[in-house]
Amino acid sequence: MATTNEDEKILYQEDDDFKKLITSLPREKGWRVPDIYQFQGFWYHSLMLNCFFESQKHFEAQDSDIVLATFPKCGTTWLKALVFTIVNRKKHSPFSQEHPLLTSNPHAIVRSLEFDIFLPNRTPDLSSLTTPGIVATHSNFGLLANSILETKCRIIYLCRNPKDTFISYFHYAKKSRFNYYEGISSIEEGVDMFCKGMIPCGPIWNHVLDYWKASLDSPDKIFFVTYEELQSEPVSMLRRMADFLGYSFSDEEEESGMVDAIVKLCSFEKLSNLKVNVDGKAGYGLEYKHYFRKGGVGDWKNHLTNEMVERMDAVVEEKLQGSGLMEAKAAFSKSNA
Repeated sequence: MATTNEDEKILYQEDDDFKKLITSLPREKGWRVPDIYQFQGFWYHSLMLNCFFESQKHFEAQDSDIVLATFPKCGTTWLKALVFTIVNRKKHSPFSQEHPLLTSNPHAIVRSLEFDIFLPNRTPDLSSLTTPGIVATHSNFGLLANSILETKCRIIYLCRNPKDTFISYFHYAKKSRFNYYEGISSIEEGVDMFCKGMIPCGPIWNHVLDYWKASLDSPDKIFFVTYEELQSEPVSMLRRMADFLGYSFSDEEEESGMVDAIVKLCSFEKLSNLKVNVDGKAGYGLEYKHYFRKGGVGDWKNHLTNEMVERMDAVVEEKLQGSGLMEAKAAFSKSNA
């Protein structure tokens, strides 16, 4: 990926309509790039927003496709690894020493709908996607391509405790900033912007709520799961995801230890220590190791003051109140929010 200034230059040269739009939107200081822009209540950097538009206009989902939707820094890498392995376990056994995950980063295997598919080419050849096609997106629900919603393709939405999400993004932004842009100078500044909703793809509560409500309306279409559930109950959650996707484990697979093998292969401990993820880089130069920090739950306790916690909890509780999400998912309960 080019530096920020070059990215914006390319966007403006290629699409005058987008240039006109972006200059008309509310703008604030960004996290990894100098500016973020507000569109329909959400904040994005310009490259991200343009990619969402292109995906919305041109992506033609198939009934067999699988869409992995996440808010940034909620376990996207892990989800890609798990779903790829579940779906392709007959072709690539998790017991094999030649499994693709052992030599390729999950982001190189399951591509981002926006950045890997539509960023390089506004009208890409989608025939290169495997069947079923597995793609990932950080898009809010309202910007998903119509074909995703109108076909029988399935969506898995993974979210995370907001405070852990913030800490993960804060550290990621410092390590992966483009063009040496310093971004957010302090955690205090980051908390302030987070509570105002000004985090890329944020506000997080709107992103989560839209998918939550959609999952209640269409449980056969959208599987809503939290990072914390995957951490505490990986085996049972894998079974549920496999059932949802139409790839249930057979009795023979259960007896062979297939589910446990997938959990182990896709674990943070396994993936983070592989050579490809220690030394490798993505096509745009970002080191894969930046996708692996701690992979745990509750790390926010090591970074946030009581005052920060109280402020973040108050705004999240206010925004989620009445949705049923805090009662249904422990990651968003009053004691953890």
